[in-house]
Amino acid sequence: MTSIADFFAKYPNFAYDSSRTPSAEFNRLSKYMGWGKRGSPKKRALAAFRVAVTCRFNETFGTDEGDHRSWSALFNTLGITPIPDTVTQCRKVRVSLPLLRI
Repeated sequence: MTSIADFFAKYPNFAYDSSRTPSAEFNRLSKYMGWGKRGSPKKRALAAFRVAVTCRFNETFGTDEGDHRSWSALFNTLGITPIPDTVTQCRKVRVSLPLLRI
């Protein structure tokens, strides 16, 4: 299992669909559980979900910001071409990307 699947496994009555995006499934879980927009159960679940997403990112791309292979894998996944030749160039591209939020 992945960290994201592990997160959803904590809600055994919820039918997690791994073919959908994790954020779409979190939103569906939130509705299923009847969590309000700002309630404590949702806040706790969202914090745990963010940890799971971060772990999945790290599992996929690594944690070494100085590894060009990690940057290349990330840029390839995002469809960013051409992939810069150096980590320094990769970092400059990163700064120009919009922040993705859940």
